Amino acid sequence: PEQCVREGEIAAQNAILELKKKLTKVKPSWWKRLFY
Repeated sequence: PEQCVREGEIAAQNAILELKKKLTKVKPSWWKRLFY
């Protein structure tokens, strides 16, 4: 069970990183307001 949870967390982190890359290309200004 723990391994599945870890894999899920890693997948979520990767998805977030992908979204960050895409969104920083689109609209970095409001994106930075949300997360920085």
